[in-house]
Formats: sequence, C-alpha cells, structure tokens
Amino acid sequence: MLKSLTYTSCLYLLRLSALKSIQLQNAEPMEDKEELTTLIKVLAGVRKEGYKLDFTLGADGLLHTMDGKMKFTPDQLRIVNFYRFEGESNPDDMAILYVLETKNGLKGTISDAYGTYSDTAVEAFMKQVEDLGKDLDRHS
Repeated sequence: MLKSLTYTSCLYLLRLSALKSIQLQNAEPMEDKEELTTLIKVLAGVRKEGYKLDFTLGADGLLHTMDGKMKFTPDQLRIVNFYRFEGESNPDDMAILYVLETKNGLKGTISDAYGTYSDTAVEAFMKQVEDLGKDLDRHS
C-alpha cells in the first residue's frame, strides 16, 4: 500500500534529488580533512557529527521537524555552520545547507536554493536566526 506524501515531503525530496549534483563552493574543511564536494557528502558528514534531524519551514512561518511534531521560532535556533554549493555546469544551480542547533539541544539541517531561486520565506527566516560562525549576508 502506497502512502501519500505531504506537499512538504514532496518538496523536500524534490530538492534533495535536484541538489545531488550540486558542488560545494568555498567550503571550509571538516575535521576529517576529506574533500567534501557535494551536498550529499557534506550532509553525510554533518549527520556523523550528530545533526540528524531534517527541518522544513511550515506555512505558519516556523521551522518544523519533518514529522511536524516540533516547531521553532528563530530565537530558539542557532546556525552552527552553513555550506554554499554551485552546480558544475551551471552557476545558477546554487544551494545552501544550514547546520542548526535548537536551544533544547536538537541538531539538524535545512537546505534551500541559493540566490535567484531561493525560497524567500526560508531566506527571511534564516536571516533572523543567530549565526555562530561564518558571516551570513543579512542584508540581501
């Protein structure tokens, strides 16, 4: 029996499949010094570090766990790291992966297109979240 997927789940799966070939641009090396070039490889690396939850932005403007059981406001989160990716053959194929921690200790990620094709709601939400490391452009 095939269960129906929610719109958010379908969107998430579509983003993941579209981002598989996107290459990492200007990444800082992780501790194991392995060359991290694709979103999938970076995601696998941060998962090994304990960032296992997948987040999505809900229609209510809050960040949700994929199962919808928990919701977070920007002040309940912090950006631990982020990675920008660019397509090998097309610079317009850009994405960003945010590595997040919640104030109550949960760890996870959310990805988005970057630049022209970004989800403006995700971008606006993430600009409100405390950034602990790299300089996020909060004025774009």
